[in-house]
Amino acid sequence: MRPKWGRVAVKNLGVVRVVTSAVLLWLVCGCFAEAQLFPGRITGVVRDAQGAVVAGATVKLTNPSTGQERTIVSDATGEFNFPQLPLGSFQLTVTKEGFRTTIISDIATAQGQVNNVDPVLAIGTVSSQIEVSSSSGLIQTETNEVGGQLNQVQVQALPIGNSDYTRLALVLPGVTQNSNFAFAQYTINGSRARSNGFNIDGVSDTDPSTYLPSINEGGNSATAATRLPLDAIQEVTVSASAGADSGQNSGSVMNVIVRSGTNQIHGSLFEFLNNQVLNARTYFTLPTPANPTAAKPPLRQNQFGVEIDGPVVIPRLYNGRDKTFFMASYGGYRLDQSATSLSTSMPAVFFNGNFSGVPTTSITHGALVDPLNGNTPFPGNIIPTSRVSPVALKLQAYYPATDLPGFASNYSVPVPTTIFTNQTVDRIDQNIGDKIRLYARADDQYENVFGGSAIPTNAATTPVDISNYTVGYTHTITPNLVNDLRVGRNFFSTATLDPFSVAANKNAGTALGIPGFNGDSTYNNPGIPDFNITGFNGLNNASTNWYQNDSTTQLSEQVSWNHHSHNIQAGLEFRRLATGRAAVNSARGAFTFNGTLTGYAPADFILGIPQSFTTPGPEVRGRTAEWRDGFFVTDKWQVTRKLTVDYGIRYELPTVAYTINGVATELNPNQTALVGGTPGYHFTAPNHSDWAPRLGAAYRITEKQQRSNRLSDSERIGLVRGWQSPSKIG
Repeated sequence: MRPKWGRVAVKNLGVVRVVTSAVLLWLVCGCFAEAQLFPGRITGVVRDAQGAVVAGATVKLTNPSTGQERTIVSDATGEFNFPQLPLGSFQLTVTKEGFRTTIISDIATAQGQVNNVDPVLAIGTVSSQIEVSSSSGLIQTETNEVGGQLNQVQVQALPIGNSDYTRLALVLPGVTQNSNFAFAQYTINGSRARSNGFNIDGVSDTDPSTYLPSINEGGNSATAATRLPLDAIQEVTVSASAGADSGQNSGSVMNVIVRSGTNQIHGSLFEFLNNQVLNARTYFTLPTPANPTAAKPPLRQNQFGVEIDGPVVIPRLYNGRDKTFFMASYGGYRLDQSATSLSTSMPAVFFNGNFSGVPTTSITHGALVDPLNGNTPFPGNIIPTSRVSPVALKLQAYYPATDLPGFASNYSVPVPTTIFTNQTVDRIDQNIGDKIRLYARADDQYENVFGGSAIPTNAATTPVDISNYTVGYTHTITPNLVNDLRVGRNFFSTATLDPFSVAANKNAGTALGIPGFNGDSTYNNPGIPDFNITGFNGLNNASTNWYQNDSTTQLSEQVSWNHHSHNIQAGLEFRRLATGRAAVNSARGAFTFNGTLTGYAPADFILGIPQSFTTPGPEVRGRTAEWRDGFFVTDKWQVTRKLTVDYGIRYELPTVAYTINGVATELNPNQTALVGGTPGYHFTAPNHSDWAPRLGAAYRITEKQQRSNRLSDSERIGLVRGWQSPSKIG
């Protein structure tokens, strides 16, 4: 069942801010943006056979898969540069009168990396050709970033369970797995797990409340919630020491590029099956003398999907080859399994007041006492039926009968877990000539997780609804000036529901007849109070009927200008982070029975005399938001053929978080009174000193070796004043 409330529109002020910013950026030809908007760059120096530079050579870059072409002329120093290239395999064609044509093919671009290709022209005629293949990986001699990437073939070949794409990070250098990796808890080079950032096509996929990836968050029993289909991924990059174009997070940044279509039709269909027939027994499921025919716990797991991409072609109406491409994918996941639970539950005789069979060693002082009659013992440890609480008798309906003898470990039952997931990832790309490229990508995912319990009313259902959208515009204004604009939104909505809410039973708690404990009907919070019974199964669903929705709205703009040996990038981004939550522990009230009154916890429960209790209360939904803006300029300077210096500066402007609906307060500066509580109230004081300079260098010792060093804000050596990692809001 999907939560009925969730998607909250951006307030008018935020919309005006984004629209106004976009208009201003367009008016100035766009000169700012966010981290890693452009995947790759191809650069080099044209030389002749004697090693002299060749000026005025025509250099044409072609992507055979999409028909895209760019052409540039080498400058006086023989240099050429193709910045802001999408992922793909490119071909470089170099021509110059008096020289043979040189063709270098299979140049593969990757996120944030520079391919240094130095064509050599031989004396001859233009009509004659020299072809060279660069299918082997090029050494990255112009970048000093620490991290790694996985291409499409590697992503699909690695044995990643449940399509949990964040696990791909484990094969990269410096990554350490934390215990609960299902929630993307990994560290890289010693940074904190929640200092990592997650992007999809350069648009944030980071939940502002938890600082974990929205796509892969949630679920029960450490099971990742929604999953990004691996067949829809073209490349995954993790960067641990990015340049000034990266911000927001002090740890690593994982960016996933969703694949796009080409001129060739491509598709895949897959199904992964796992069940108890295929699996071996564990030690605890082996037959025993007491149970020689023990069966394996039931398991049915299916993961399936389909992906197709290619050109958009409508016979006799439209031929999109070299212009319009699509990618569509669907993924499904189904899990139905059970695990045997052995627990201690109250047998039916207890509800008759009969505790005569309970060992005296289990009862304080060896006998039940009546706390309402001077602690006189109950004869035979039997409570008269007239003293049995009518509420306890009503609650008996929620207790299944015990199936094993005795009063300890007397209830064995298979506990089910089910997961139902549907997801779609779709993308459309449009080339307008050779200078403009548009694309739109949508990722919609829904999952429903059911976590069972030995006591059915203690089960929980967790629906998760996620969407991540982005629209991109790339314009090659001149061969040396490229502009990119992106707008995106990430939305995460989830709830944890008890069985009463799922069944729309809105007065089960009220029907118990406990005075003042009618929170289910009064506060529209279906369910019963919590009943905690020491040493026995209780009725406890304190952490259910919780709701949360988080969103990130983002606008990013960037320009890249190549001038001789300098590749200068400048950009800005605006992010509006919002998080909302409605959750109260034991919102319907709670009772604790621990045996301090009669000497035995179940007897306290049967008499209806708790040791302590908590009254019901309403769940008040709070919602807060914050703008996190960033501005940067960086220059990758090719000082010599072997030495590259990367320097820049970034300014972070995290505005003061504010309450959207007024359900939030804080102490005043003197900590003498609460302030706030009104819509739009801003918390704490602003921070305007988040400057983050970067300095790095890469030196090519030989043609096959490279040494790099980076000096940045993360090393905290006194170059930065006031830099801090933005904390989560909520």
